[in-house]
Amino acid sequence: MKYAKIVLSVVVILSVTFMVSCKNVSDKPNTPKEPELSNKFDGTFVAVNGLFGDLPFIGYGMNNLLEKVTGEKRARPHYVSGRIAMELLTAHRDGTLKHPLVLVGHSLGGNAVTDIAYILGKEGVVVDYMVVVDAPVPREIGSNVRDVTNFLCSKLSCVGVPLNKGEEFTYDVDHIPLGNDERLHRYIFKKLNLKYKD
Repeated sequence: MKYAKIVLSVVVILSVTFMVSCKNVSDKPNTPKEPELSNKFDGTFVAVNGLFGDLPFIGYGMNNLLEKVTGEKRARPHYVSGRIAMELLTAHRDGTLKHPLVLVGHSLGGNAVTDIAYILGKEGVVVDYMVVVDAPVPREIGSNVRDVTNFLCSKLSCVGVPLNKGEEFTYDVDHIPLGNDERLHRYIFKKLNLKYKD
């Protein structure tokens, strides 16, 4: 009889524990799902190369990124940043500018995208995401830029400086290869909710 009471007590305790644990599982709040990744970017994506970026052995990083995101093969040169800003402003004014608007620039192209964002900000145009890659003299990032990431490198050839806002990552690579660094490309794809393309 004594053993029967002990066994019954253990069964009751285990049953109560099981019911409580089941209740806690069902009462847990829904955890947010990971965003579904897309195969296609549906917005405006501008990639800008730096000095001598037209040369394939220098501008390959932004060219490769642009092709992965949009299918286009050539990033814009930094020296046409004024023209790029005017094209974006025109699209904004006539209602054809697709958001999210993403600006990505490497080296002098990084300087250029900060200039483009500044010009757009004067007209109230929001830049949804901006990536600055080892830019030597970037402009201060304005309030019209919702999100910004600064990628720097740590080798002797590196020229980038910190920005006044946003996330910052430093990789132990040289200046030119940084633009094509897979970690950088993967991070941008993640920010854009895109499936990464090797």
